[in-house]
Amino acid sequence: MAESQALLEQGQQDNMNGDKFGLVSVIYSVVLFLLGIVGVFKRLPNRVLVFWVAIALLVIGTIYMLTIPLPTGFSMGAYFPK
Repeated sequence: MAESQALLEQGQQDNMNGDKFGLVSVIYSVVLFLLGIVGVFKRLPNRVLVFWVAIALLVIGTIYMLTIPLPTGFSMGAYFPK
């Protein structure tokens, strides 16, 4: 019973981490959108403002992504056959 409870809790934690990775992908989508509309603005100050907001979101999203633990059982070695 204790083993199944521990496995369930680990699965719930992995699910929350997966949701966090989904949030990071949404942040990256917003960054791409903002960078895509930079050219639409006519005035240079508006372009610069939107550009720097996008860069700030990119940095924040990357830092947030790097703080999320990897899923249980994940191994980079699995991607490179021996």
